[in-house]
Amino acid sequence: MRRMSHPQPASEQAVAPSAREGDGTEQNDVKVGMSRSDRWISVFLATTLVLLMGIHWYRLSGTALEPVAIDRLPDRQLEYRVKINSATWIEFAQLERIGVNISKRIVEDREANGPFESIEALQRVKGIGPKTIERIRPWLQVDMPDE
Repeated sequence: MRRMSHPQPASEQAVAPSAREGDGTEQNDVKVGMSRSDRWISVFLATTLVLLMGIHWYRLSGTALEPVAIDRLPDRQLEYRVKINSATWIEFAQLERIGVNISKRIVEDREANGPFESIEALQRVKGIGPKTIERIRPWLQVDMPDE
């Protein structure tokens, strides 16, 4: 028995046979919202972006760079001198093993008994002896106040 084919409406005739047969291509295009060529372009662009980001990260990591030699100036010792007749207790406290208490005693003695004539004259302050004088001598300077 032979089947009779019915004439198809014009809208169905225009559709490609693969779409009518349900091979899934059109369904996938509808789900993603892009055609096959659009998907390939998107994959290509995403791959290119990841590749370029990897190259950028590699260049920033410095693994491809040679170390740079830096010329530095030699260390310079700064000359720090405390003027014993005009320094504040804070300046004296900066000296090695001279604390706040001895610093304040130096300033109080200077105000009570007048200026120090020499570095050795600091021994009149309680807590300062010959060993202390020798230890801090390089950082002391005698300045006579103008009268």
